[in-house]
Amino acid sequence: MKPITEKPWLLIALATLLALLLVRNVASAQTPPPGKSDIVLSGFLTCPIGNGESTGCPSRLHYVDLTQGRTYLLRMDSSEFHSRLTLEDMHGNLLAADTDYFDSLDRTIVFRAPATGTYRLIATSSPPTSEGFYTIDLREIPVMFRIEASLTPRDPVANGCFHKTHEVTLVAGRRYIIDVESNHFNAFLKLQDGGGAIVAFDDEGGGERPARVVYTPLQTGNFRLVATSVSPFATGAFTLTVCED
Repeated sequence: MKPITEKPWLLIALATLLALLLVRNVASAQTPPPGKSDIVLSGFLTCPIGNGESTGCPSRLHYVDLTQGRTYLLRMDSSEFHSRLTLEDMHGNLLAADTDYFDSLDRTIVFRAPATGTYRLIATSSPPTSEGFYTIDLREIPVMFRIEASLTPRDPVANGCFHKTHEVTLVAGRRYIIDVESNHFNAFLKLQDGGGAIVAFDDEGGGERPARVVYTPLQTGNFRLVATSVSPFATGAFTLTVCED
């Protein structure tokens, strides 16, 4: 007759193996591609100690699958240290960082995927370094509309720059992220209320970074989006996108 304790010991061994695998995944903070747009990633940063002093926090790597043309909001939070989040392609090229728009989108990346595929999220901290748990919230945000147009010599001129104007209705209390992107000129974006007064603007567009306005209206109404350039008489194609957060 076989001992009656054989099966319980087998179950204990399997449970121990599963526990070790879970601990390994948490310690490495490696997250497999999720395959969806609304997810929460988590991990733990450990700062090694050398000679009684912190030697700096290592980064933790997560993989996420993003879809071409969709806009994503990624935010890293920790109650134990100052978080820092960057987004790279699979070759390690930097695509975005959560410090790109510190004043308006603290600890947040807003990213429109140029291609469908897997991307690298690098979670780390900024001085003073510490250790602890963190979470990364990744979600797709809806695009109200997206317009592809061009600045041409036939457009109106203001302050020596061609510009195009588009009207949009914004709802009080909702936050909007408005981008103008161009590979042909350094973009300049102005947001005007119904009376023509400028309520927000950004003239930092250039290279990989769009001109971006993050705005929450106090009242529902019609607004004007003015897409123009920093340099006088610049022309070329641009994309205007309005997302609602």
